Amino acid sequence: MSSTESFIEDNQIVISKNAISFKNLRNGGKIEKLFTLTLQDAREQFKKTNFQKKYEEIGKAKSTEVEDYKMIPFAYMYYYMLAKNLRVPMPDELAEEYINTFCVKNADGTYKFKDKYLISTTNLIFNKNDLMGRIFRAYNSYNRELDLLLQLREKFKGKAVIKYDSVADLCCGVDLIVTTYNKTKPKEYGLASYVSTSRSSSYKYRKNTLRHDYSKLNMIDVIAHMGGPEKNIIQCGDVFTYESKVIDKLYKEILD
Repeated sequence: MSSTESFIEDNQIVISKNAISFKNLRNGGKIEKLFTLTLQDAREQFKKTNFQKKYEEIGKAKSTEVEDYKMIPFAYMYYYMLAKNLRVPMPDELAEEYINTFCVKNADGTYKFKDKYLISTTNLIFNKNDLMGRIFRAYNSYNRELDLLLQLREKFKGKAVIKYDSVADLCCGVDLIVTTYNKTKPKEYGLASYVSTSRSSSYKYRKNTLRHDYSKLNMIDVIAHMGGPEKNIIQCGDVFTYESKVIDKLYKEILD
């Protein structure tokens, strides 16, 4: 059994400048690629997710035991697949890859986690659709975060580096890091993206034994308002992403 933090640190995924780096889970080899996915490409792929139809096909399955169980974050697999394939993972692909990588099928058709990927004190026996349902409910937040990264890369081109770091994201609640180009005194900002109704505070720096320290970042909440007078979301197929006015506001706040 390992901890979430040790797994994420040992298998860190980073998107920075024009590269994406990750560790191959099968052989442990470090891989670095050009990160060629554009905002236009991603949004075209968002339109093809058929998320709602696929979610309904599994009966919007939900189990209290699966919902409460501690496991390797789904976001890790989302970014792992993004790194491997340089395209947006589809929801059913994400669920299948997660289950095939981290879980094993029992003789009766149920599943459990492989021992080397177990981060809870007990191993939960679960139905596949219940885990798929939990993955599906989290799925669109990963797309919104990726879209935010790609919008920022376009807007801040030549002005700042936009970085995704799985350790910062999954262990410290820092979804993206923005580092301004300033030879004398560059500034670093951490962005925490979340839906307005999901939590009252977007990030809580957790004390831990991580090799990286993100506590001194200037944190900015990037809140998604799904409706009402503050609505700042547009729809790409079944995926909801930030309007450009959100990016304009961040640009002004960070560079002014």
